[in-house]
Amino acid sequence: VLTVYEHTAKGSRAEKKKAVDEALEFCGLLGVRDQLVRTLPAKERRFIEMARAVVGSPKVVLLDEPAAGLPDEETNELSVIIRSIPERSDATVFLVDHDMALVQACCEWSAVLDFGRLLASGPTGDVLRAPHVLSAYLGEAEVCRRVTGATAPARPRRRRRVADAPQPRVPSQRGRPRRPIAQHLAARPRAGQR
Repeated sequence: VLTVYEHTAKGSRAEKKKAVDEALEFCGLLGVRDQLVRTLPAKERRFIEMARAVVGSPKVVLLDEPAAGLPDEETNELSVIIRSIPERSDATVFLVDHDMALVQACCEWSAVLDFGRLLASGPTGDVLRAPHVLSAYLGEAEVCRRVTGATAPARPRRRRRVADAPQPRVPSQRGRPRRPIAQHLAARPRAGQR
């Protein structure tokens, strides 16, 4: 069980106190410095994670969905802190998130991936307005509705099914031909069908 201070502290004692106090002040948490982390609401816990990320003036800060589960008002407060990180510690911030409002509020430059494939990169506003990015994230029907006001027939995106994936082969047994595992399992009788 740790206090906010103990949860955030890194380094030697004197350096630690100064660095932690600066980070807690940066995130607006000096008032809860000696409270137990488990007693704090979600917003303060997220802000503690921000304080931990900036203790010691890092050069790179990676944030993976830092506002997940927070309401819009608290997400807006968190975005102010995220935008201030480069000014405070001269760090480069990498933000990975699906919340496009947060990305737009915090990022000057963005890259969008779809199933690990780079769709677009560039200034955030341009990237988020790109039709192929909108189509990937909203679906074609929603893009059509937003652009023209009309509705297009919904065409579901094709997802790769397990059956479409290359299947490893099962070794042959007693001269029987080899077949993919999916077929092998499908050919086995189920319980109660024997």
